[in-house]
Amino acid sequence: MDRATIEFNFSRAIDQASKLEDAVERIKNVANSNLKDAMQYVSVAWKGENSQKYISKGDILSGKMFGIAGGVNTVASTVRAVAKNIYDAEMEALRIEEERAYQARLAEEAAKKKAEEEAAAKASSNNGKHSGGGRY
Repeated sequence: MDRATIEFNFSRAIDQASKLEDAVERIKNVANSNLKDAMQYVSVAWKGENSQKYISKGDILSGKMFGIAGGVNTVASTVRAVAKNIYDAEMEALRIEEERAYQARLAEEAAKKKAEEEAAAKASSNNGKHSGGGRY
């Protein structure tokens, strides 16, 4: 995998975690403001034993919504942590791959240079020898 793909995937995961965190804030807002406002309106507009039971159920629902928000927030944190771990592991794998490729190129260049030197030395030693077929 290349660096751009790794960074793109990490960015997408972080964006998803941010969307989850936005959802947490919306859930908390509904539980804290909207639902409480509605329950206050009910308490003013509706008197009696049943209104108190209804308001009590609203309070229970608000608590459950905060619990859900906490769970979603945990998921968002987990997504961030896992994305970071994967990002770090993939970047390290890429670094190792690049280092191995670099070392392989160095070894290839060294082998090529050695072969050229050996060929030059052989050619040089062949130039100094007599073929034995010439006249004196």
